[in-house]
Amino acid sequence: MEYLPHGDLGKHLVQPLPEHEAKIIGKQVLAGLKHMHENSFVHRDLKPQNILVVYPGPDWLVQISDFGISRRLDEDNTVTKNQGTLGFMAPETLGLIPEGSSPYAMDIWSLGALLFVVL
Repeated sequence: MEYLPHGDLGKHLVQPLPEHEAKIIGKQVLAGLKHMHENSFVHRDLKPQNILVVYPGPDWLVQISDFGISRRLDEDNTVTKNQGTLGFMAPETLGLIPEGSSPYAMDIWSLGALLFVVL
């Protein structure tokens, strides 16, 4: 993995970012999640500290990192263990995942929580 001197997004959040910058970051993270989900992977730990900054704003370039608890879904699209960081985990991950819940939706919840912190 390459060295990125700008560190993670969490280090850049000393104050809220303008909405247009948050939108740039959100689109890039969403594109990364889309690629993961299309290949049957869930990240399960999206948070500012797991978004690396290639170069900072106003024209941000970011990439998703820390795939330590990411999982490839089995054939019935389930994961058996709930993990992540409190504050960025979907509510259903705090207990057993209800039958029929999408692990992909849990990543999207985490993206929403991440953007809330960014703004």
